[in-house]
Amino acid sequence: MNKFFSIRAEGDYSETQKITAEVGHSGLVRKAFAECVQKHGVKDCRPFFAALKGLLTELSKAGFTQQPNGWHVTGGKFVTFDKMTHHQLFATWASVQQTIAKWVHATLPSNTEIWLEILENDLVFKANDIQAVMELLFEFLQMGKGYFAVDTEQGMEYLEGRLVKCLNR
Repeated sequence: MNKFFSIRAEGDYSETQKITAEVGHSGLVRKAFAECVQKHGVKDCRPFFAALKGLLTELSKAGFTQQPNGWHVTGGKFVTFDKMTHHQLFATWASVQQTIAKWVHATLPSNTEIWLEILENDLVFKANDIQAVMELLFEFLQMGKGYFAVDTEQGMEYLEGRLVKCLNR
């Protein structure tokens, strides 16, 4: 298949499975982020974080997060996505992974071709792979344009179509 999927035995993901942060998780996220920044030749990271916050806001409106419009961060404080710092996003990356995994899980059946290939080959989205989720976000948020953007005006159907295009590469 491609870099976003693996054989089910290598790491299952179902909609109800919890992705938990391990010791050093934030460090692994920072490393994956740095690799993607270098690979994609990003000069300014602020647009990436702004686009990611916009995407998370839209996904929360669609019910893919437990709390609407934000998460609890270190210290138990609730922070909305638009107010999160990049440090808080890295620290809560397990929640980002879980949100993206739920969205992928819910979106795939809308594309019969990719869905059947996944079912026939017993594949699952690499939800627990920090690098795979980071790479998907970089590709999704850039979409070959060279800059980061999320067009929330066109709605979830448009975003789902973009997601399927990224997963099908």
